[in-house]
Amino acid sequence: MGKLIIGGVLITWALILAARDFRTRTLPNILTLPALLVATVWAIASGNWWALAGGLCWFLLYVLVGHVSAGIGGGDIKLAPTLGILIGTDGLVPVLIAIGLAQIFSIATGLLFKQKRIPHGPGMLLATALVWLAVPAARLF
Repeated sequence: MGKLIIGGVLITWALILAARDFRTRTLPNILTLPALLVATVWAIASGNWWALAGGLCWFLLYVLVGHVSAGIGGGDIKLAPTLGILIGTDGLVPVLIAIGLAQIFSIATGLLFKQKRIPHGPGMLLATALVWLAVPAARLF
């Protein structure tokens, strides 16, 4: 029952974030930062250092890309560590796959809608969900 509730909360959170990003091109702190806090506390409390490494990996990569180009926004940077923690429970490979898929999804969205400025959060969330479903070792619950 607990896993069902956690899954429902995560799905609802992801759908709200994706809808918000599509509509306003922003990922609000009120949705990204509490999730990061909860994920970080869980990873530390459970001693899952791989999850923390996954979150740190995605975060640092996006900080670097955001510094070099304008392609990654602040909301994406704040969402990245939470997603990395969620799927980094057994190593960095699932995180790196999700990062690559997120880029592909965002590029495809831009081509599909013929826009240069596209929301990246939905691609990040979809990539994370697909990796979570496809890689059992990436599941935190």
